[in-house]
Amino acid sequence: NAVNEGGEIARRDLAEALRNVKPGDDCLVLTRTNDYAKRAAAILDDVGTPWKPTKGGGGFNAPARAAGIAAIISLKNGKSIDGEAVHRMMELLPVMADGTRLFEHGAKAHYADKEKRAKSHSIESSRLTLAGIVEAGCTKELGELIVSGKYIQLLEKPAAKMAVAAERHGVDAVLNPTIRVGTMHSSKGQEADHVVILNQIPYPTAQAIQTDQGMEEERRVFYVSATRARHKLTICDPENGESFPDL
Repeated sequence: NAVNEGGEIARRDLAEALRNVKPGDDCLVLTRTNDYAKRAAAILDDVGTPWKPTKGGGGFNAPARAAGIAAIISLKNGKSIDGEAVHRMMELLPVMADGTRLFEHGAKAHYADKEKRAKSHSIESSRLTLAGIVEAGCTKELGELIVSGKYIQLLEKPAAKMAVAAERHGVDAVLNPTIRVGTMHSSKGQEADHVVILNQIPYPTAQAIQTDQGMEEERRVFYVSATRARHKLTICDPENGESFPDL
């Protein structure tokens, strides 16, 4: 790893470090608490960089939403999508927008019912392009919004965030985020080429390290986190708040 095999070790401001992380980088962002992890995730969100949690759901780890965005962009790029992809796209978009109908009456309900889709001609068995989505109950107005990119304005915030990232970095960056964010304890067993550690500890931990036992425990936690880096370790000291003195 970076610590004991001569890899790169740097110190950066957290915002600077995360803004330099690119989609596709094998990167693990570790903090001492969930609140600190949320702060790191918010920085990535601000710059539109896809990420997923080290454990559980959240961030860009939302398969149905990502599938809907992928379907829309596939149509925009002239590719075809199947019935399930049409359903996922429909889940993200409203029936009406500024008085304009985007889907014919009953289209959403029809595609949400997998059995009905299976019985319908040209839904499960064939694929639809942007030119043919009217067959799926979409309107030509929706097609125009997709082509122009204005469909993003119709999405709720989490989906819009995904769409912007997919348009900027490609669909695969959204479907398969490589940047993971979480607490030091939630990342058990995980490694990455680049590990970013926020060297900030909460008040109870700052009190605990006043004892030899508490200091030894925190040294262990930070050491294990630091040695998850294969090639590069970046340590970020907080602008405000307590930091662990040994880093």
